This record gives sequence, structure tokens and C-alpha cells, in this order.
Amino acid sequence: MYKASTLGSNIRKYRKLKNMTQSELAEKIFVTPQNISKWENGYSLPDVHNLCLLANVLEASLDKLLGRSPEDNCGKLMIGIDGGGSKTEFCLFTEDGSIIRRKLLGGTNPNVYGIDSICNTLKSGIDILTDGFPDIAGAFAGIAGCGNRKNASLVVDSLKKQYPNMKIEVDGDSINSIYSTKYYDSCIAVIVGTGSVIFARDNEKTTRIGGWGYLLDNGYNGFHLGTEVLRAVMADEDGIGCSTVLTKKIEGILKGRAVDSFGTVYAKSNDEIASLSRLLFDAYDEGDKVAYNIIKGSIEILSKMLCDVMRRFPASGRRIVITGGLTNRKDILIKFLNVGEDAEIIFPDLPPIYGACHYCVRRFGSPHEDFYERFKNNYGEIK
Repeated sequence: MYKASTLGSNIRKYRKLKNMTQSELAEKIFVTPQNISKWENGYSLPDVHNLCLLANVLEASLDKLLGRSPEDNCGKLMIGIDGGGSKTEFCLFTEDGSIIRRKLLGGTNPNVYGIDSICNTLKSGIDILTDGFPDIAGAFAGIAGCGNRKNASLVVDSLKKQYPNMKIEVDGDSINSIYSTKYYDSCIAVIVGTGSVIFARDNEKTTRIGGWGYLLDNGYNGFHLGTEVLRAVMADEDGIGCSTVLTKKIEGILKGRAVDSFGTVYAKSNDEIASLSRLLFDAYDEGDKVAYNIIKGSIEILSKMLCDVMRRFPASGRRIVITGGLTNRKDILIKFLNVGEDAEIIFPDLPPIYGACHYCVRRFGSPHEDFYERFKNNYGEIK
């Protein structure tokens, strides 16, 4: 005995996985799109002949379509979300680590875009992921700026109105970093992206250090490095600083001297300023001394902060998990980071979205023992 709703959901699921519309599927099995719609919504059932055709076209066994295959027991469907200042990644996955869908949208830091705007972005992403998959066990969103309880509550309240039957939890993106490795019980997590922040984790207690925002942070983060680039270029142009290849690079972007482009510079967003850090690494690779000193000095600030954190929170251990956009130059970080020989520096194999999904499955389900490996193998394959 099987339910029409189960069969209908599975027809929709495997059709979506084949990237087919109802009309395209109907054409292949010689029925009308209305037939497909009725089957998917559980209003009627295909006969045996059409059921066999569906299994063949969708490349799914009859057992899978009927929802009774033990080998297709992937577990509950859940959603993990990693939200930052410049982009947000969404992932629909199962308890065994299988990834069904991924989606990348714009930034969702409420301190940058506002609550209403980021909630609209989150709803758009969730709607795209859940199209054809109505039964979602739970969703976790780790979002920069939502470590603030007020922001997190406002986001949860908004999402709950849209998805009243879905369990939803929202927290800061520190959770994504902490749960991106197997050391999520005790570690020191560092995020180095547009901004930077450190978290000391001791079992279930997490303490935040730094992350004061673009006006005050001066450590190793994209915005600080971008402003240092502009400062060095303007000093070079005014003749009060060292000569640097950064000047030619910036003038190429601004179509003129930086000191003559204050309006353009001050009109740029935080993300645009942070993106200038890539020029800094290019100049570093070219042997530019100014770029070298900017990078070395900012990592020295990070090193001092980490040493202070390790002394203050000994129970968190000496494992330092580093995530964020600036980890794309691990070679430079490792070269200048000075936190003592007994500290272990860990760069996770998977991006922070894995940490969001890992936390989500522990919060709302039970991860299979091969969750990590299956997620890792699936991640690059699902676009």
C-alpha cells in the first residue's frame, strides 16, 4: 500500500533532478501536462503502463517512485544557509550528506542590508530549494550579523510567517566555521572575509572577540586591507609615502589619480573596498614592498589577538580553525601567522556552508556516519 502523495512527491523530485518541466515529461510519456500535475499533487494515480514509463524516463526504480526503497533511505530533507556580507549560499541536503540543490544569492548581513532586504533574499533562496520538496525537517541559517540576538529573532519571526511548518534557527556565521571541522566542541574559530572576528569555543559555550565592524576593525580582513591600499596609493600620489605598484593598479580602476577621485572612492560599498585586497596580493606576488608590509602588519595584528585569546580561554585548546575569503591565500597566512609552535592551524576542506549543514543535521536530525564524506563528494557535483 502506498500513498498518492508519496508517489506524486517522488515524481516531482526526480523530474526536478532531471531538470525537466511538466510539459517536457508529459511529452516523453505521451500524456498531457495536466496528467503530470494531477499525479504530482496526488489528485490521481498513473496506471501501471505510465508508471513504468515514468520510471524509465526519470531513471528511478519503481521502488524509489513508490517511496519504499531501503537503498534510497537518505533521511530527512534539511536546509543549510551560509550568509555573509557579499554572498549567501543555500544548500538542500539529506541526513546522509546527499546534496539535492545549491543556490548562490547576494549578501545577507542585516547590519549592511537591513532586516527586510535580507529576509527577502533568504525567502527567495529557500523557495528555490524547496520547489517540489514540501517536507523540510528544519533549516539553519548562519549569517554574519545575526550573532546579535535581536537580529536573529527578527529574521526567525519573518521566516516563520512564510514557513510555519518548518523548524528554523538563525545564528551568527561563527557556527558555520566552528562546525566545519570535527573539533566543534573545543576550538578557536577565525573568520577572515570582508570583516574579521574570532570565537573561542568551549563545549557549548561560545565567546566572541573582535568583529567590531568596518569603522573599528584593523586586523586581517578585506575591508581593512582595501582601505590600506587606498591610503598607500594616496600617500604615494601626494609624495609623502613610498612608491608602490598599487598606485598604477588603482589608477587603472579609477581612470585617474586616487586623490582626485574622493567622490568615487567614498561612494564605494564595503564589499567594493574589500575587493581591492586582491590587488594587494597581486602586488605582493610582484615583490612590492608596500604590499608586503601591509599584509605582514595586518597578520601580526591577527597573531597578537589569537595569542591573547588562547591565553584567556585555555579550555578552547590550541586548534585554530580559519575560514573566510582571505583563506584563498593560505600560503601568506601561514608564512606570517605567529601563534606558537604548539598551535594547530586548520583550514577546513569544505566551505562554511558545510558547517551550516553539519550544525543543522545535528540540531534537527541525526547525521549518518559517512555524512562528511558524502557531502564532500556531492558538493562539487551539484551546481
